[in-house]
Amino acid sequence: MNDTHSGSAATNVTPSAQVKPELLVLTEKDAKRFWSKVDKDISPKGCWIWSRGCHIRGYGKFSIGKRPDLAHRISYMMHNGPIPEGMWVLHKCDIRNCVNPEHLRVATPPENVYDTLEKGRFKGGPNNDGVFMFEVPNGGYPAYPAPLDPSLVMTARERYNYERKIDRSGGPDACHLWTGSTQVRGYGIFGLHGKLRSATQLAIRIYSGPMVAPYALHRCDNPRCCNHRHLWAGTQKENADDREEKGRGNRTAIGDKHPFRIDPSRSHFATEAFKKSRSGLTSGANNPNAIILPDSVMDEIRSLEGIMTQREIGDKFGISDSTVWRMLRRNDWRSGVKRTSPSSESAGSVAH
Repeated sequence: MNDTHSGSAATNVTPSAQVKPELLVLTEKDAKRFWSKVDKDISPKGCWIWSRGCHIRGYGKFSIGKRPDLAHRISYMMHNGPIPEGMWVLHKCDIRNCVNPEHLRVATPPENVYDTLEKGRFKGGPNNDGVFMFEVPNGGYPAYPAPLDPSLVMTARERYNYERKIDRSGGPDACHLWTGSTQVRGYGIFGLHGKLRSATQLAIRIYSGPMVAPYALHRCDNPRCCNHRHLWAGTQKENADDREEKGRGNRTAIGDKHPFRIDPSRSHFATEAFKKSRSGLTSGANNPNAIILPDSVMDEIRSLEGIMTQREIGDKFGISDSTVWRMLRRNDWRSGVKRTSPSSESAGSVAH
């Protein structure tokens, strides 16, 4: 397979195509990092499949320092030396993300085009799939069982990104902890189809089937757990009843019995950011974004009402016109403006 399959100029495929290969220096650390991204056992054709980031046309990508290049080109250079200048690396196996050096050969750009035409890979040709031409299971990504919820659509890459965020090192019966992003209360979230989804709800839909109720409940009471054996779908009432039964509800978890009182580390209310926001340290004039103006400046601003527009006043004193609007209506604190004592005034100046 070629570096291009549409008969268009090869230089449109990768910005590194014209880089002189002798300038690419691969260290032992780079080589180890490179081969950690290759799966040699997944392809029935003996292809060595690149299992990480790919170019939009399906070719593996790898960066050496700050220089990006195509993975199959780097593999060829590692085994055969520098690529002659002006030559391209073609795939004999026609698998774009294959980096097996035995499946690679060098050719001129015209030979690349002839190979494209001969194999019917040109645009509209009989053997042009129009996308990636991954002729291996899941496009080189690990093969996971299909979701039991048929309405859940995930590409191989999305499924791989989801599964790799779950720590299953404790075994099948232990909590499988979500290691990715979480909500403020500790529940895992995962970006899918442009939206943030619940990691626990996805676990139910993948391994148990469709959600028969809107809430994902934990038998283990561990918000980060994504083990489908510990999860079940329930209604809002069932969620509230389960919370009360386990002593975590508003009626039973009172005072020293509250789980957050027993283990404060489980609560987002225990974080310093939350304590600081509730203590008044970041409200009003204590907010680091508050603008502090002397009384004389505030009086001068009010004296300009009707003479200058609010935008002109704001530009003069370095504040927004909305702040001026609030000041003219004496909403000083709501606008984040603090009056200072006469001793601290500096007429005609503004301190940020």
